[in-house]
Amino acid sequence: MDTASASSKVISLSSAEGKTLLKNVSKSKAGGLVQPILYTIFTKQVTPAGCGMQSCAMLLSANDLGKQYDAQSFMTIKPSSFDSGLVVYTEQSMYSFPQTLQVTSSAAVSKYGMTLSEVATVLQNHGCTVKEVHSSHSSPAEFRSDLADALSHFDSRCGIIVNFSRSKLWPNIHRSHHSPLGAYDPTTDCVLVLDTGIEMSSFWVSVEDLFTAMSTRDYVVNKSRGYCVACK
Repeated sequence: MDTASASSKVISLSSAEGKTLLKNVSKSKAGGLVQPILYTIFTKQVTPAGCGMQSCAMLLSANDLGKQYDAQSFMTIKPSSFDSGLVVYTEQSMYSFPQTLQVTSSAAVSKYGMTLSEVATVLQNHGCTVKEVHSSHSSPAEFRSDLADALSHFDSRCGIIVNFSRSKLWPNIHRSHHSPLGAYDPTTDCVLVLDTGIEMSSFWVSVEDLFTAMSTRDYVVNKSRGYCVACK
């Protein structure tokens, strides 16, 4: 299902335009940024509320692989042919680590999902240095700077997860969500959201529109949503 095509604000990665953007960024000499390891190993969440935990798993796995393999070699590997057995962290395996269980549990995530702070704390407990940013205390300029810095780590030593409301991008979908970013194109000022949603396509969206989607309130903690940068 190519749900992303239902919004005028996003460009589905599976569309011709979306594929061209990724191809151009991967070959760009004008500052295009892409993380080939994260893009190659990326998989969807397996439970309805598992977006935050799957996002954590993807960043930790990409970081782990970046320390073992040459990131450049991932530029020629198709995601469908990648050996998934090399991926240490998955949404479900995350609950086998005490570092995760110090923050939340499978039962709690199933019922409540995860807040931005919980995502940040899980990553921190797994050894990452984390910058947690709530949009109410930030700006599109700071977000653009932070995502460009994170995505400049070709080997996925740093990564970024965004927490946003889908309703600002898809008016008929009223859900909050977490997903990692996989690329940035400075020419169009668009980022690639590797959407963990089971029925959603990964998509390109402008920095301004994504920041607007993050500038919504999470009433569980009565704070705005935002993003976290994790480095290890």
